[in-house]
Amino acid sequence: MKCEPWQVWWANVKFEDSDEVKKRPVLILDTEKMIAFALKMTTHEPRRGDYILLDWQRACLPKKTCVRFHQKLELCEDIITNQIGALSLLDIVNILRILKALE
Repeated sequence: MKCEPWQVWWANVKFEDSDEVKKRPVLILDTEKMIAFALKMTTHEPRRGDYILLDWQRACLPKKTCVRFHQKLELCEDIITNQIGALSLLDIVNILRILKALE
């Protein structure tokens, strides 16, 4: 399994405030050896600062999905299970703009 930037994968992500784990989509930003740097994705109502994917269907996601920027994830390869799809160029450009503004 080889994760590439801008791909969407299923991962078993630990909740921020407990040891509970949930299978959720994540957006891969970068990979470094056995660690993937990613952002959480959700179908919940967007919070302030979230980005709603414009081409969520092209990314093979089953529902309208948004990307959460408030916490970058460092994921070990063993909790990333399988690829869902990849983002469109339009969504990649928009997310890059947001990430640059957050620096």
